[in-house]
Amino acid sequence: MYSIIDQSKTVPSVAFCPAGKKLYFPALRRAWFWAVMLGALPVIFLAGCKGDIGGVISEKEEKQYRRGQSLMREGRNQEALLAFFKVIEKRWDAPESHLEAGRIYLDHIKDPIAAIYHFRKYLEFNPKSQQAPLVDQLIDTAKKEFARRLAGNPFATDIDRLDLLELLDQANTDSLELKKQLAAANAKLARARNNLASARAQPAPEPEPVRRVTTSQPPVAVSDAPREAPSRPTVYTVEPGDTLTRISAKIYNTSSRYMDIYQANRDILRSPHDVRVGQKLRIP
Repeated sequence: MYSIIDQSKTVPSVAFCPAGKKLYFPALRRAWFWAVMLGALPVIFLAGCKGDIGGVISEKEEKQYRRGQSLMREGRNQEALLAFFKVIEKRWDAPESHLEAGRIYLDHIKDPIAAIYHFRKYLEFNPKSQQAPLVDQLIDTAKKEFARRLAGNPFATDIDRLDLLELLDQANTDSLELKKQLAAANAKLARARNNLASARAQPAPEPEPVRRVTTSQPPVAVSDAPREAPSRPTVYTVEPGDTLTRISAKIYNTSSRYMDIYQANRDILRSPHDVRVGQKLRIP
């Protein structure tokens, strides 16, 4: 070792350089100090950034995120939720941690409002992800769960209302389709009426003259003698199912003369309904 001493000045303090040399010049000491500090700043800055800036490592590589996943598999959901909260506090974008926190709130803690908040935070960061439709369904499930917990248990009516809204949308769609079909049918009917009116407005064709056909055969003589009326039975034997009305219809072709038959058989019939199978009735 050796030392460099300025004989003209007395230096009260001594600084040691890395090589063990003594420097007694204040300017050199200050230069060496700032050189060391400026050289160490980038290393300190990068070391801090590696742990604090979310863009350096992905969210799923975060230690607390992996710990939360492990705790969920063990069924320690409260501890897993705290781990995901640490990731959310550390990073400005933590959609996966929000999603896992929402699932814990919905499935285990039974807090649908908190679950909806975290699900919406996920969609805020990843609106076009592959899981976005699934998260939308989770939000609907959380809404229904919240309605189920309201006072008076009105969730049944809320579920019915949601189902009715879906049915109403479908009914509106079907109604529009039916309106289109009805409009097409009305247009077709209007065209048919127009065609019929046009056809009626046209003059009817003149009928063709009737041609008379003469034959050499002599005309058939028509006899003026009156035709004999068909003979009716004078006695009728009552059959199963017969009544005076039916008997009158069979013989006279009308049921209105049943009283004539009854009057002609008063000696054996006590009333028009006193008809028995096998009776011999006189037919007037």
